[in-house]
Amino acid sequence: MSRAARSPSRWRSCAPVAAACAIALAGALAAATVGSPSTARADEPVPAQLPPGVRLVSGQAAIVAGNTAGARERALDEAMRQAVEQALAEQLDAQTRAAQARTIKTLQGRARTFIKSYRTVDENEANGLYTIRIEAEVDDAALRHATERWTAPGPGVGVPSARASAAMLVVVSGPADAGAALMQALASNGIRAQLGDPSQSDPARAVQAAARSALPMVAFVSATVVDEGIVRGAGQASVSCQIGAKVVSVPSGQSVVEASAAPRAFAERSPAARADCLARAAAVVAPRLSPSGVGSAGAPSDLRVLVLDLDVVEPSAIGTFLKTVRGLGSVSSAEVRRILLGRAEIRVRTRLAAPALAAALSRDVNGPVVVSDVQTAGDLIRVRVRLRPPPALPVASP
Repeated sequence: MSRAARSPSRWRSCAPVAAACAIALAGALAAATVGSPSTARADEPVPAQLPPGVRLVSGQAAIVAGNTAGARERALDEAMRQAVEQALAEQLDAQTRAAQARTIKTLQGRARTFIKSYRTVDENEANGLYTIRIEAEVDDAALRHATERWTAPGPGVGVPSARASAAMLVVVSGPADAGAALMQALASNGIRAQLGDPSQSDPARAVQAAARSALPMVAFVSATVVDEGIVRGAGQASVSCQIGAKVVSVPSGQSVVEASAAPRAFAERSPAARADCLARAAAVVAPRLSPSGVGSAGAPSDLRVLVLDLDVVEPSAIGTFLKTVRGLGSVSSAEVRRILLGRAEIRVRTRLAAPALAAALSRDVNGPVVVSDVQTAGDLIRVRVRLRPPPALPVASP
């Protein structure tokens, strides 16, 4: 303790004037604090610096009819919306945010799709409210791509500018004419693309090449063409083809978009049918390669991103359920984003809205897993998944 703090005579000397005494007391306490730096550090914890892209946010929700679990999920949704709102505030100026207020609310409504991972810092319930605080890692690249088209000049709404249009390196594995068809379709949708060397099919080399060319994304494309010959009776050549693409963000190295198409075409001659088939497949895939799910020309994709929140007990049920989801004809892609104790999260790209996908999952009553307690909230589907017990062995009659 400092000498000023130890001297009682100083306080007695200022007794006649209360105000002066208070000032002297405040000065002595300040001197004592300065003289004891170790005490100040113990009383005032230094906040840890968060990693890039991570936001410390909190959410709160009312506990209705004693349903604490439901309140927790709503509070978690609110916290994730806060994280996305903070990221948008950093990426966009005030004028753009005001002009796109309605669209921003839509993005916040599916905030979970922009959260790479999160960690619970603390949570509690008090006075009928559930409060949760988390560290949420926002996928800033995907969020930035979802909002790039908002910055296009006013007179050219719907006409992509160089800044607003997506840009990517395209690496094709398959026939050369498939790559040419996709490049033409990308250009038609206002997506700036550079055709890479097929030897860059290694992801690490392709990401490095895209970084050198200042391209933020890499599209890995696989293509096949099958000549099915002449159709009996019709006398026309039949050709089936398939184009699949996965877009990887260069900064994060993570997949942001997947799309595929597998049409069939007919023509009097096989080369014409082949060209028509590849053009049709490319026309379906190209506008979906914008991470926002909307082509740069403004044409909305029929794919949307949904999140499946799984309540699981057996770890093997996650992989089995994932195969079931991928087997649905309306699902373009599905991937596991997070696994926690008793829970898992799967991101799905599909043409269906959440209620329709939930109904499709519930209809699979004879599959390897038992799906129950299906609930939807916006683009989130909560579901209970258990492995189906093996059938009982027949009891031999005596």
